[in-house]
Amino acid sequence: MHTQEKGKGGSQYREPSAAEVAVLRLLSEQGAMPLDQLARFIEVDLGRAMAVVAGLEEAGCIKYRRYLVKDYPWFWPSSRGLQFAATGFSSNEPTVAGLAHRRGIHDVCLYLRKRAPQGRWVCERRVRRMRDERDHLPDGVFEIGGERHAIEVELSCKKPDEILEILAEHSDRYDAVIYFCGPDTHGFMERVQKKGNWPKLVIRHLSEVSDEPVS
Repeated sequence: MHTQEKGKGGSQYREPSAAEVAVLRLLSEQGAMPLDQLARFIEVDLGRAMAVVAGLEEAGCIKYRRYLVKDYPWFWPSSRGLQFAATGFSSNEPTVAGLAHRRGIHDVCLYLRKRAPQGRWVCERRVRRMRDERDHLPDGVFEIGGERHAIEVELSCKKPDEILEILAEHSDRYDAVIYFCGPDTHGFMERVQKKGNWPKLVIRHLSEVSDEPVS
């Protein structure tokens, strides 16, 4: 498949509007996003979301690719778009293998924003800036009521020792460790929880917060 970006230079493009720059910041922080989830983040319908990304394409600020026939196209900032976003993050083109995980993270972020609008989502890319590169990074951090909750979206089973190491790290640093699990991992995480060694561990079904079926 071909990754598409309108034009090569930058001088022929118009500058993005303030609203478009806000979308670029969102995409830069989250890495990349499919059209349907972008619409939910910016609280518009699909038609309006298509107009938004069309405008960003006209401004030379966005790249896109349709990875799967039955999925929406995914969007992320071009190098020009990153300059306007001014987040300091690099381009982060998705891979097919990572699409489901990214969708899951976005769904959790949207769910938490709706359930607790007073809270603040901190994306993994921002968390990385505040941590030692050797530490395990959560998929996100949710700050609420003076607490910081580590968020993990777990679709495939890690080795038991790896899970326990991650739980130990997160339990030392955060007030809660919340796992949103797919069907392949929920039973395993429940067994870990029942051992009673991890009082900060909370387990949820990812299907409870997702608008899409979890595979």
